[in-house]
Amino acid sequence: MTIQFFAIVQNAYGTRLEKPELWLAPLHPNDRAAGLRAVEYFSLFDSSSPWGRAASHVMVFQIFMDLLQREPDETLRRVFDGLAARHIDVDASPC
Repeated sequence: MTIQFFAIVQNAYGTRLEKPELWLAPLHPNDRAAGLRAVEYFSLFDSSSPWGRAASHVMVFQIFMDLLQREPDETLRRVFDGLAARHIDVDASPC
C-alpha cells in the first residue's frame, strides 16, 4: 500500500503549532495512475485492522471525490464509521 504523509508544523501565519497535524492520503483502489493503487484500502476501516497505533496519530484522512462518487453507500458508511471510531476527521478533496 502506498501512503503519503503530510506533517504540517507551521500554520499559515508562520507560528509553530503545539502538535503537528498528521494527514493520511493513501491512493484509493480506483487510482490507476502509473499502475499504483491501494489494494488494501478498505481494510483500513475494519476494527481489526492492524494500524491502530499509527491511526492514533492521524488527525485527518483525505478521501478523494471520485471515490465518494463511485462507491456504494454501504462501503462509504464503513469508511466513515471506521474513521469516526478512531476519532479521525475527513477531508473530501476534489483532486
